[in-house]
Amino acid sequence: AGSPTYLASMGIYVFKKRVLFNMLNKDFPKANDFGADIFPKALDDYNVVSYMFNGFWEDVSSIKSYFEAQAMLASENAILQGSESYETPEEQRKIIEKGGVPLGIGSGSKITNAIISENCRIGRNCQITNEGGVRRGDYTQSGFCIQDGIVVVMPGVTLPDNTVI
Repeated sequence: AGSPTYLASMGIYVFKKRVLFNMLNKDFPKANDFGADIFPKALDDYNVVSYMFNGFWEDVSSIKSYFEAQAMLASENAILQGSESYETPEEQRKIIEKGGVPLGIGSGSKITNAIISENCRIGRNCQITNEGGVRRGDYTQSGFCIQDGIVVVMPGVTLPDNTVI
């Protein structure tokens, strides 16, 4: 016997503007959900088609599922979202001379079970590991939170050298 087959919506829909407007405002004005309310009813009156996608897809509706999907793809246990800008080595040197932290992850830092959002500045010898095993915590005044045991450093945050989370 072959393995079971499951069909699911990836939540990606393409509509003609006029058709979507008519469906939401005229045909199904009280509908709340595409999958449960609109698509089953639209099958009779509209040209509804699907695409069989055979690649990788994962539901990422929570911090934990996002982290697990990213970690699976990267084979790592930390997600680094990068930066929208670049600092030259000269700019980095000047920032350090003034006591600041350049963009990126400082040398000697250890990051596990964490998501480092974009444009963060992580100092040298930081430990972002949640070794205490905290499941949920709001530390936004310090620039991070913990959700499902995963540390999420907020966008644009600077963590000074030797920070331990």
